[in-house]
Amino acid sequence: MEKKLLRMRWKMKIIENPFIQSQILILKDEFDEYTTMIRPTLEACKLQVTEWRLSLGKSLELIPFELIIPSILNTKFRAISKPTKSDLRSKNLMKYGLDATGKPILSIGRLDKDIEKFGEIVRFKCDNLILNCQIFPVDHKKDRLSSITKIIHQENILHYITINPPHNWSIRTNLIKQNKIHRSTIMATTWHNQLDYDFIYNTVENLEKIVIGNHIHWSPPHENSEQISPSAQ
Repeated sequence: MEKKLLRMRWKMKIIENPFIQSQILILKDEFDEYTTMIRPTLEACKLQVTEWRLSLGKSLELIPFELIIPSILNTKFRAISKPTKSDLRSKNLMKYGLDATGKPILSIGRLDKDIEKFGEIVRFKCDNLILNCQIFPVDHKKDRLSSITKIIHQENILHYITINPPHNWSIRTNLIKQNKIHRSTIMATTWHNQLDYDFIYNTVENLEKIVIGNHIHWSPPHENSEQISPSAQ
């Protein structure tokens, strides 16, 4: 009976799910709470970082496949082990903090190389939340919480519910089988319909492609990319 109910919930549009609707309301209250706690929460996250990685361009993800779903972003990057002065001044510089398990829990990017004027775009994990902020190195009063994402496990479903007050929200719901994503369903405030991304694996369980209906949304660009088989978490 429970499996049947789970299938019925999956066929339902995700925004029609009463559980999702209630979580959006709860998250709005949590957003207000964290608005005044950005700095201490960020510092607590930094204490969990055991390794830093730098790159020019986005190279790591806090949410699985967020660089290619819902849209394929420019994923070209150059990893940096010994950054030059030019690298450190680049507006494309990305810093990633990894925890003791090797998973990214913090990313720091830029809108412009003048970070004193424009600040840095900081995303970090806090328990089951991901906070997206604009942080200023000198004038802390200008710090701003842009959006907040809640990660919710529900049997073999993983929800990422994001709000950007006062009105905007987005939902990503992943169907997980054997620790792999098999379908990622996404809906947002301004969308007319949700999109279903199906993950197709080959005979050795490596990701072969991601499709929307009959359309191939993504496939590995290089032969050695056939080894992609990331965790769903």
